[in-house]
Amino acid sequence: MKFVLYGMPCAGKTTLLNALKDKLKVVCGSSWLYEQTQGRFSSLPEEQQAQWRVKYTQYLQEQKQEHLISDGHYAFEDQVVFTAADGDCYDVFLYLYCDPEVLIERLALAEKNQKFAHLSVAYLAAWQQRELYELREQCHLRNKDFYVLPANRLSIFEVMNFIDAIVQQGFSSYHLASGIVEQIRGFFPEPCTISLVDGDKTLINEDSFRQCAPCFKTSIFDGNFYTGYQSYCFDKLSKGLVLELSNLASCSLNTALWPYLQHQKFVILSAGISDLWDHLAKRFNLPHVIASPLISADTKYYVAKGLKSLGYKVIGYGDSQNDWYLLHEADEGYLCLGSRMSRSLIDSDVSQLNLLYLNQTVILAKCNKDPQYAEIMRDIAICKSSSEIHLK
Repeated sequence: MKFVLYGMPCAGKTTLLNALKDKLKVVCGSSWLYEQTQGRFSSLPEEQQAQWRVKYTQYLQEQKQEHLISDGHYAFEDQVVFTAADGDCYDVFLYLYCDPEVLIERLALAEKNQKFAHLSVAYLAAWQQRELYELREQCHLRNKDFYVLPANRLSIFEVMNFIDAIVQQGFSSYHLASGIVEQIRGFFPEPCTISLVDGDKTLINEDSFRQCAPCFKTSIFDGNFYTGYQSYCFDKLSKGLVLELSNLASCSLNTALWPYLQHQKFVILSAGISDLWDHLAKRFNLPHVIASPLISADTKYYVAKGLKSLGYKVIGYGDSQNDWYLLHEADEGYLCLGSRMSRSLIDSDVSQLNLLYLNQTVILAKCNKDPQYAEIMRDIAICKSSSEIHLK
């Protein structure tokens, strides 16, 4: 199995790779390219650099070690250096995310990266967000796993356990999705129109986990990455919690959505706690519920993609960043709004999604003295536009 670790200059890739030497064979791509070109790589024309990067992936493919990891760069500012050969070579893509404020401090002190030291925090943030989005998209095209590791909250011990889960236990967001597709085919063997419905804050108005663990706090989902790494960490953490199941009595169905679902073939696809959704399935008489903390945004995306490849038409319903990729991959995607839009969507474009409101009438405040004005403006900012909002 071949891993690759991407990240911005000065994100800390070398430090992490050194810590993983006992788990995986570490191959430094930068060093290999430097040695093979007699130190001339950075001065070569872009076309020749791309050719050497392809040769490097061929070198990796020839390695007989069972498991290895290489470093990688997706882009240098506006110049994308990622190649199709990179996308095809690796099995698992890791991205080491570093806060832009930290990056700018490190760049100022790093001699070899002085050419980036003049960049602003905003520029670095945009550069990194572009890498995250486009690299994830490349993985989606190839059915590859993509995991974001947050550098400022990273535990080396936790990462090592995560690598073990992938290598030894077969952990994979994509393979989890493949199993879910087969499970859904068991519910509906013949291709048809299927609605994939998020659970918390979509099918029900509340967050079932928050209802049953009101005092619990975590930083696992800070950054709104929602990759399989975040799901893995939350699954481990949630197993030791005592949940107040009686609090589920306060959960209620989304009355804007439920009337539509009653006339559709649907599956609840939730990243919530399975025990909680077992209780909710019985209470609301839901025939098909698939729930697990291990279900990431990528898992949901791959479920939709897999069903479509088999001839199913997919309608997606969700409320947050964890559903964003599913909603865009679905033939029809509906973003479900309660009293306000999820803060997790602050950096995401939802202008192409259909919006499903609990309250059908929405009045935009005309005066900036109105107490709701600021909140409305924030929601419009997330939409990227105050027009072309579709109500169902």
